[in-house]
Amino acid sequence: MQQEAIGKPSILFEDEKIVVVFKPNRMLVHRTSIDFYERTNLRKWLADLLGVKVDPVHRLDKPTSGLIVFSKDVNTLNFLKAQFLDREISKTYLAMVRGFTQESGTVEKALQKDKDAPLKDALTEYKTLYHIEKDYEISIYPTSRYSFVEVEPKTGRYHQIRLHFSHLRHPIIGDNRHGDRKHNQHFRDQLDHPALFLHASKLRFEHPDGARITIRAPLPEHFQRVLNEWDWKHGSGITQEESE
Repeated sequence: MQQEAIGKPSILFEDEKIVVVFKPNRMLVHRTSIDFYERTNLRKWLADLLGVKVDPVHRLDKPTSGLIVFSKDVNTLNFLKAQFLDREISKTYLAMVRGFTQESGTVEKALQKDKDAPLKDALTEYKTLYHIEKDYEISIYPTSRYSFVEVEPKTGRYHQIRLHFSHLRHPIIGDNRHGDRKHNQHFRDQLDHPALFLHASKLRFEHPDGARITIRAPLPEHFQRVLNEWDWKHGSGITQEESE
């Protein structure tokens, strides 16, 4: 059964070469063979809005919200894709996970896209922003513990962040494939949070004109609402720096 995107996409930054867009949860970046019959996708929405052809520079899982960079010409596309391939672009995510994570950590565990694919090196770093314990009796314990984490994937493997936190036994809340079914159901039914708690919150890269640009995305409304109730805030905005 198809599920509608949660919220609306929006343009966060645009010039003559690039467009940076907020992607809501459950919206495809572009049409795929798996979800061929989805009514819309981010690439189509943006092309229709601007009236020009655009191409995504990188990918983001359908359940994940956050930043996507599109190019308006092939030279810009190749320039930015090279930065992703060479791991020169800094990517930051925010997530809520089950349990209390360490103050910071590194996960180095090879991953494969499917059982027949080769294993590829994968590296994820994180730091804990906040711990909280709530009186949710979900399993055998009278309370439930959660952590808000800031995550920097150093490689870009399929479902990397979700798999690495599942490996740590701190699955991301709302992860239907790799997560904790009982906690996911509690967040859906009791907290009205129907989505994956993973958000691509910040990108830092070199623009083709030589400037260093940092873009931060606002959190989705349903994500921010839960955090506000738990007295945790997150900012958004855009900054530019001259290249060194």
